[in-house]
Amino acid sequence: MIQPSSASASDLVASTSPQDLFKKAKASAESKQTLVNSLVCSTSILLSTLWADFDTSSASDSLNALNTFIISSLRRSRSSNLTLQVALYYLVRLSNHIKACILKKFHNKHLYNAKSKTKANVLLCKKRTFLTCLILASKFVQDKNYSMKSWSIISGLPVKELVHNETVVLNHLSFNLYVKGEVFTEWSSIISYFIMMFSKSNSTSTLIKPQQQTSLNKINSQWKLIIDNLDPTFKLSKSINYFNLLVSNLQNLESAPIFIESY
Repeated sequence: MIQPSSASASDLVASTSPQDLFKKAKASAESKQTLVNSLVCSTSILLSTLWADFDTSSASDSLNALNTFIISSLRRSRSSNLTLQVALYYLVRLSNHIKACILKKFHNKHLYNAKSKTKANVLLCKKRTFLTCLILASKFVQDKNYSMKSWSIISGLPVKELVHNETVVLNHLSFNLYVKGEVFTEWSSIISYFIMMFSKSNSTSTLIKPQQQTSLNKINSQWKLIIDNLDPTFKLSKSINYFNLLVSNLQNLESAPIFIESY
């Protein structure tokens, strides 16, 4: 299980500790609904960023489709915010493998059929990879969890495929699902930054609108910078250095009015 970390305030600039930052994020979110909305929207943009398919011309449409999928997965599996954050941690750890898989597909287009998702290209599908990370995070966070048969009912995918996907992702994660307390604290700080961005708006819209394109582009760019600054061993040190620069400018943030329905 994830244990609380006692990281000092000196770990972040401007005397802002990860714990204080998360408290500010929760305070800026007027309700649990807003917190959930922010997490889900951040997740959809992160997925698009990782798979390098963030289309600046039609981001709202693709993100709305992802939001629907994420909400459905979380609602049906009754996953907590903690489980979602751990799943996102696994996703970012997979970033280099995802890039390599996409490049391999680009150079070997004749080997892939876009109409049929084969076992060999699970990392090419952001939804399947997200679902697999959610399953693994659920198993890590909770002592008791669903069987693969239950996950099959939840996701609509056959048990055999779920087991294969899990094995592939576990292999890329070196079969290491453990999350150190201090690492999770740093990761929560990064997530909290995006929560604060989203929760600044009082909008009650359940869909991402094209007018929000500027905010979407900004968030996509910041996710990309965080991912590109990852330490090779994923200790988050380089990302935290970049993240510190973001924290120091929190007062100048532009809000991103993106909200979706509760799950």
